[in-house]
Amino acid sequence: MRGIIFSFIIITFTLNSFGQVIQPKLRVYHNLKNTGADYLYHNRDTGKALQFYDSAFNYFVSNFDSSFCELIPELYRLHASQGNSKKVYEYLRKSIQINHSNEKPEYFIPFNKDDNYKVFRNSRYWQLFINEYDSLYKSATSMLNWELMSEYKSISQIDQIARQGQLAKTEQLCLDSSYDYDKIGWALMYDIDKINLLKVINLIKENGFLKYSETGGKIGVYNFVLFHSFSSCQRDTSLRWTYDFLDSLLFSNVLIGNYPPQLYAAFKDRSYAYSCNKPQKYGNWSGGSKKIINGLQDIENVDKLRYEIGLPSLCIQSLMDGFKLPEGYKIPNKYK
Repeated sequence: MRGIIFSFIIITFTLNSFGQVIQPKLRVYHNLKNTGADYLYHNRDTGKALQFYDSAFNYFVSNFDSSFCELIPELYRLHASQGNSKKVYEYLRKSIQINHSNEKPEYFIPFNKDDNYKVFRNSRYWQLFINEYDSLYKSATSMLNWELMSEYKSISQIDQIARQGQLAKTEQLCLDSSYDYDKIGWALMYDIDKINLLKVINLIKENGFLKYSETGGKIGVYNFVLFHSFSSCQRDTSLRWTYDFLDSLLFSNVLIGNYPPQLYAAFKDRSYAYSCNKPQKYGNWSGGSKKIINGLQDIENVDKLRYEIGLPSLCIQSLMDGFKLPEGYKIPNKYK
């Protein structure tokens, strides 16, 4: 089966706007992964999808030093849906060892409540995993850069204080009945975001880009700081240089497997395009609950642009995320 899968994958090289191309081995991984997504979301063939996903995962961990593999949550979820408890157990262990997933309380919520894992919870592998979790987590997270991550966490906490109005309350601004939080609160938020953004840039310049192997499951905190601080500062033209800086940095790490393409596309489409009411490049942000894409820069070539960084077709992405395809987008023939 492995030979069949690899013969199915066609490797092509496309020069992008930064004059860089994705690593050939990373292209193989993304092709395997996206073929699996085609089978899962278009053909509705979970068994076939798992064959490609399993191959993609094995190929990734055999060829890359980076610890990130975005497929792991999908793998244990799908194997659970098929009643493959041993496979679920194996991928859950890998999610700790390789992806350095989050702390126990948050990590275990879906497994305790989701009916998708009912068969797994009733198997011996569930208790086996629970018994091993602490030692696995301790070993895996010993490799994380806790000092730097605490810096980013501190910034993210300040970010949320501003957004929740707590800063205004703390400074007693709400005691004045004439206080207009909607106006003054947003102004405070933007000022704080500007400070946070420059802090982030300085941390990156001083310490380098934090790879997934250094952030693990806490990559969400890292992205949260990058995205929030950046998107709200777009109105300040003196900070536009930060976009080029972060764009180039994130993009180059996508091409070598250190940063997920889905998150990079979210940076482009949510933090820049959506927040500035501009057309999106990849169509990867559907306006939160609105499920609408606010236009595309190049609708005829959007799938080509997505392919360059390892994303699936926009048609498949719409099935994944449940958004309506934008008017003018032509569904590729193989999905009709």
